[in-house]
Amino acid sequence: MSNSLDLATIILPEDIKLKLEALDDVKLLTSNSETYIDFDDDVQIDLDKIFDIHSQVKYINVIFERIITEVFGGHEIIIINPKCKIYKNPQNIEIYVQGLLNNQNIELVFSKNTTLKYQLNDGFSFSNLTNTVPIISNLNLDKAELIISNDDHNYLHQELGNINLSKGLNFIGDIDLQTIPKNLSKFIYEYLEISNLAGLININSTGKISLTGHIAGQRYLFSQPPLQADFNNLLLELNIDSDLQPRFGLTGNLTLQGYDPSQEDEPKLFLAGNLSLEPESLTAYFCQQGEKTWHNPYGLNGTELRNLRFQGGGTYLPPYFDNFGFIGDLRWEEIDIEVAFLIDTNDPQRLALVLTVNQPVSLKELWKGPDTSFIEKQAGYFFCFRKCTG
Repeated sequence: MSNSLDLATIILPEDIKLKLEALDDVKLLTSNSETYIDFDDDVQIDLDKIFDIHSQVKYINVIFERIITEVFGGHEIIIINPKCKIYKNPQNIEIYVQGLLNNQNIELVFSKNTTLKYQLNDGFSFSNLTNTVPIISNLNLDKAELIISNDDHNYLHQELGNINLSKGLNFIGDIDLQTIPKNLSKFIYEYLEISNLAGLININSTGKISLTGHIAGQRYLFSQPPLQADFNNLLLELNIDSDLQPRFGLTGNLTLQGYDPSQEDEPKLFLAGNLSLEPESLTAYFCQQGEKTWHNPYGLNGTELRNLRFQGGGTYLPPYFDNFGFIGDLRWEEIDIEVAFLIDTNDPQRLALVLTVNQPVSLKELWKGPDTSFIEKQAGYFFCFRKCTG
């Protein structure tokens, strides 16, 4: 090898190492170069020696073995029509090997973060591989590919952009969400109008399984004029730890409008948080973004509300959400009050108010303050006053 290349810094299959050492000249290329070195012979690789595809968690280890057997036929694979390119970036050297396996494209990148990318057959189904993992076992993937990684790291995917690969097996493809449990499926498919999405499924050697998918566009969460809550920049997430208990949810931004019937043209509220999808219930929790305050909320004259949090709850029966509320820090002159507004979703004009003072204040002084203006403006109200002790 005329070009000095230290192959000792990279874990390589012996077959590839011998082929590279036998070359008369090796050119270091840029990462986007399409110039490859053709190998004369097929390349044999032991996946277990490169990736150590094992887990201390028994059911994960069973899944690993089943997938490797079903997808590759075993740990020993033979790549036909192999070709190679080598390039050096400021951090390390990377060696790309491409070819065919079972008439499907396969690519290995040997570097600090070694990966294998393999194109799977159309209509890939997890039901053929495992029946022990809730939700995941029922999923089908279209345009599916498998990426095996030797560690956890960020990876730039051609279609999904930056994604997080786990040490273990990572599946990418279009996920059919209509195969998930009925309550979740009905809410996601009918209410949010999402039937499938491009996503990532990680099966980590530590025993964690996760699903992540970005939902483009805006989805309304709740609409009962004048109150409207809209989702945007949504991320659907499913996490399953070694206890095999699924935690399903949506993370993203929430835009609220028409939230204060005591005011006209109040500014939109922008919040960030998540919607947790439990087997029988829905729970939303979002926090305000930025420092902007809400002046005179619900007719509390001379006040401003900061550090706003929004909560909502419901079931999978229409209209899904049956309660909403705001929690925040209310400032009236020199008095700081923790306040909670509870909203009747069937009639957003109906409100309940709970105040908790954070410092000593006389009831007479408080009654002369913001509560009076609130009560004067509300019909059918419920009012509760609490004093903090401690």
